[in-house]
Parts: sequence; C-alpha cells; structure tokens
Amino acid sequence: MIKKYLTRYVIKNIIVSSLFILGNNSQYSADDILLKEKYWKSNFENINNLKVIPKEGTRTSGEASKKTFSALDEIIKNDSAFYSENIKIPKYRIKNEHCSEYATLSAKKLFNKDYNFDNSWNLRYSNKIISKIKDKEELISLAEDTILKPGMIVGFENPDSRYKNYRDRKGKKAEYTHTSLYLGTNGNDLQFAHQFGDKIEKISLTELSNKKLIPKEILDSQKN
Repeated sequence: MIKKYLTRYVIKNIIVSSLFILGNNSQYSADDILLKEKYWKSNFENINNLKVIPKEGTRTSGEASKKTFSALDEIIKNDSAFYSENIKIPKYRIKNEHCSEYATLSAKKLFNKDYNFDNSWNLRYSNKIISKIKDKEELISLAEDTILKPGMIVGFENPDSRYKNYRDRKGKKAEYTHTSLYLGTNGNDLQFAHQFGDKIEKISLTELSNKKLIPKEILDSQKN
C-alpha cells in the first residue's frame, strides 16, 4: 500500500514539474491530471477517449469542451521519447503492401488524425505537404526542430519497389511508394510504425535506411 501511494506521489510531482517547465498555463489541477495515471499503465489504449474534468468554477468555451486531448495528452505527444517507447502499435487484417492504408488507419487510432486515404504516391494530393526531404539527415533535423511531429506520415522512396515506375494521379512518376507513420523518438533514433510487405512493425529510421528506404516528404492531415 505504501509503495502504491509513493508511486502516485512521484508520478503526480513529475506531471506538475513537466507542466511548469513547459510553461503550460493549464486550467487543470494536478489532481485532475492524476486521473490519467491508470491509462499510462494500459499502454495508452484508451487515451483518446478520456477527458480531464476542469476545476470547479472554471469556464470552458463550447470549442474547448469538445477537445479530445487534455493538457497531459499534449505533453505526452510532445515528449515523443516517452510516448514512442510506450506505444503499442495496432495490427489490422489488411492486404499485403497496403502501407498507406496502415499508416492512415494507425494515425487515426493513435493520434486521432483524419488523413484522406489513397495510394502512397497519391497521398500528397489529398493531404497537407509539410516539407520535402532530401535525405535521412534532413529528416532528423526536421524532427529536432519539431517540424516533423508524432502523427505525421513520411513518404519513402523504395528503389526495390515493384511500384517505383508507377504514375501518380497527375501522370507524374511516383515520388515515393512507401509510407510510414511517425511515432516520435526514443532518445536515440526516430521511431515509426508501418506495414512492409506482409509485416507490421515498429521500426527505427536506421532500420528503414538499412532497407534502402529514402525519406522524401512529410505529410499531415488537412483536418487536424
């Protein structure tokens, strides 16, 4: 019992310290935010479904009351080392080589992002282009500058892909044929979730590079 309350006390103080350091002028108290603790222990399976109750007497606008993610959710998403290490990637029964389907479905489940679905080489036309990329080093730099954020999709060129000579909807040669969902960093490397052939896995940027995949573009949802 003592260990249980000590654990809760430590977690509570970590949360309060994080809010202070980040300069988050949250309207929620530490006790309100502590409600999230039980969701940490279930690997965030229900994190999108929980709303933190504001302190009594606090006014909230209609728009604010509809927000799915609380102040703590934002901390977790921004502290990608914490989030990417604890996240359990979803598994779906989808056809092999449907990497864009996997990426868009997982973006919705894990980050509540609504991407418009299409083939990998056409996602750029129905979603928001954040940045073009030359190589692995530039992608790392964009992550460090928080331009690349968890929940965004990265398009990769695969020189061995059987789709590499496909034409996109505008008749241009496909710029890339593979897409992966960015989860964050584990402190050492960028982390992604993807389907590659028939395999669904969490994978690092180094491992993607070892498969000869080259990052080409960062995409985000038009809606959220």
